[in-house]
Amino acid sequence: MKPWHKLDLGDAVLAESRAEQVRSQLAQGAEPAPCGCVFTLHQTEGGVHCRLHLYFCPDAADLARQFDAIECRPPPPGELGLLIGPPDAWTRHFPGSPQSRARNAKP
Repeated sequence: MKPWHKLDLGDAVLAESRAEQVRSQLAQGAEPAPCGCVFTLHQTEGGVHCRLHLYFCPDAADLARQFDAIECRPPPPGELGLLIGPPDAWTRHFPGSPQSRARNAKP
């Protein structure tokens, strides 16, 4: 199993420009894999500060290394957001998650 990568961007308020830089690079084709995606996770520390973490799926490993992200286990999908990725990103990486089920629900 290929590893995921995690990048701690620090304070969420100050990290938005760096997250946008990652999103732009992936959108501009910096990553050759068609299913490369990056998820976001906001974590509160001590009830005061919120940190922004980016999780790069295994197919976005080259991009993760460009930003010095570290290898990690797959993140729990419960509180993730999708920064950038294909329409089937949730289904592909978190098949049983509520996000995946919501995207597969028929109207």
